[in-house]
Amino acid sequence: MEALAALPDGRVVGLSEVYSKRPGTSVGWIGAPSDTGWRWQEFGYTATPDYKPTALAVLPDGDLVVVERAFSPALGVRCRVLRLAVGAIAAGATVQAVELARLASPLAVDNLEGVAATRGPRGETLIWLISDDNFNPLQRTILLKFELAP
Repeated sequence: MEALAALPDGRVVGLSEVYSKRPGTSVGWIGAPSDTGWRWQEFGYTATPDYKPTALAVLPDGDLVVVERAFSPALGVRCRVLRLAVGAIAAGATVQAVELARLASPLAVDNLEGVAATRGPRGETLIWLISDDNFNPLQRTILLKFELAP
């Protein structure tokens, strides 16, 4: 499991970066507390070719923002920021997120694997992305902030 977010109602959503049971999807899990611990159910997350989910966060309206990352020596690092309707997540369902943004060279992009969503001073939704340099001189640690247009 690479991406994980706690929903306001106490459930937890997770996405696998590489684990797949069906072509074109990766496995997601929705977990809910129960009397005996946690009850986990699987769903399918429609994968974008070459991209893998790396981070999840809850938007102020309750939906999820997903970060997907791709890398190839020829194209470098590329990232997609997507919105996933939390209401579409159910056991056995296959969900597909909607692209909000795509980041690639020459834009500032690196090993983005962290995301947060907050409200700004005017009530606007802000999306924060962070990369990790992994102590690798070819990577950078950067923090990016975007406003999500209504």
